[in-house]
Parts: sequence; C-alpha cells; structure tokens
Amino acid sequence: MRRARPEPTAPNCPLSVPDSPGVVRTSAYHPRVGYFKAKSDLEFIAAFRKDVLVLFEHEGKAAKTLRDQQTLVLPSEWKAVVQSVATREDPTGYQGIRQRIAVGMTRAVRLARGLGVPVDFTSLPAPAIGGYPIPFNLFESVLMDISHGEGVKRQDILDTLNRAVGAAEDRVRIEWRHAINPAWWLWSLLVFVLRIPFIVLNAAGFDTDKFEDNLWSRLFKVGEVVAIAYFLAKLGVNR
Repeated sequence: MRRARPEPTAPNCPLSVPDSPGVVRTSAYHPRVGYFKAKSDLEFIAAFRKDVLVLFEHEGKAAKTLRDQQTLVLPSEWKAVVQSVATREDPTGYQGIRQRIAVGMTRAVRLARGLGVPVDFTSLPAPAIGGYPIPFNLFESVLMDISHGEGVKRQDILDTLNRAVGAAEDRVRIEWRHAINPAWWLWSLLVFVLRIPFIVLNAAGFDTDKFEDNLWSRLFKVGEVVAIAYFLAKLGVNR
C-alpha cells in the first residue's frame, strides 16, 4: 500500500491531496479558539489516542492467538478475522472501546484538520495489480481500513496521533499567552468590531469567506479603522 504525500506542490507526488470536504481555511479575521476550548481539545485528543492504543492491544492479542494456533487466513481476510477473534475473546471490552472511538471519530478528524495535521491521503494500488486510487482518512482506518494491500501501518496512525497531541499542546500554550495579554484582548475587540458587517451579511445568508480575503475587504476594513479612530478623536475633543 502506497500513500500519496500530503504536500500538494511536491514535484514527485503521485497524487496531490486536496482539501477535504468540510475543511475550512481560516484567516486572521476568524474567531479565535480560546484557551478553555484549546484545553478541552487537548484533553480529548489525548484520550482518543489512549483509546486507540487500547484497541490496538486487543487486536494484537487476537493476532497472536491466530499465529499461535497457526490458523490459515487469507491476507485479504486477516483484518476481519482478527476483529472477530478480538470480539470473541473480550466482547464487552473490545466492542466498548470500538464504540468510544467511533463516537469520538468525527471530532478527532475535525480537530486534526483544524490543527493542520494531515489525515487525508490516497491509497495507490501496486502497478502490477492495477486498480483505482482510494481516498481514505488515517484516523478512520483505525475502525475500517479501505486502503489497498496490507493496509495502513499502525505506526503511521500513532505518529499522526502524537503529532495531533503535540499541535494541541502548542495551541494551548499560544491561547494561554493570549489570555493573559491585555493587548491581545484589545486587538480581538477591534477585530470583532471590524467583522461586524461581515457577520451580519453571513447571518443573512451571504458567503463572505472569499470576500474577506481579497483586497477590497482589506481596504474596507482600513476604512473602518480610520472611521473608528476619527470617531474616538472627535469624542475626545468634544469632552
């Protein structure tokens, strides 16, 4: 199983990985995450990683059972048989951990994307065998691996989970520095005031994401800053 590199501009990349549906590019004008939300995300992704490790432990024991019994299993059926044996050996524990992972999967994928951690790849078949490229998500392959060949390596999944935890820890540190910095709160207030017209338009059903990133939007916001500064100066003169 070969996976395409996540860098869209890599010259030797067999297949670029575009932004997945639901991925929202953020700009400097979008609301911040906030310290408490960042802290909650860190605790969640750390717990999610722990659950994945427990699942791998269950399946590792099941795989060892099959090898000790010298059970003949086709490569294409190996994963399904391992899951079946794991369920038979500890139905409550194995199915319970799968349920916990499934419940948290959507949040884990969304969080990893938001942290800039690549989790969306494309599985390419061996040239001698042929077949279609299969898009897949690294985290989702924990429960259902649809990639070609022998599937996704567990080490790749754990490395990506560790990277997500590290990115979440970094975000917590950044948000904490922001939380104790009065200048940041003033800046956030100014950004919010500047975005009020776009918030109103967005609430009315207009798509303002693209407009906010172009030159006219920035000129408009510069005009807002000038108007606010003039208003404050005028207010100070009147007093």
